Amino acid sequence: MILRPASSTATSAFRSRRCESAFTARTDTMTISAKLTALFSVVFAAVCLGFAITGFSSLGDIADPQQASDARGFAWFWSFLAGVGVVFALLSWWMAHPKGGGEDG
Repeated sequence: MILRPASSTATSAFRSRRCESAFTARTDTMTISAKLTALFSVVFAAVCLGFAITGFSSLGDIADPQQASDARGFAWFWSFLAGVGVVFALLSWWMAHPKGGGEDG
């Protein structure tokens, strides 16, 4: 049998509260608007597209077929990420500007 000091009850209660607070939602969390999310997504897509264009444009300089294949895969991966950024930008813009929710609608 393990004997615990008398303060262990207070310590375990503190640990319990600390653990519980880690999983509960805080009221001081930061929120990002849909328009800002769309802007971040467009920037992300532009950076990814830049890497993809660089990858595709460097394919002519590679002599080894294995390296060329790897570079092509690299470029397509960044193209995919750019597409994901565009999709998230469009979804965020769509959430920020609903068609039926305006005054004109």
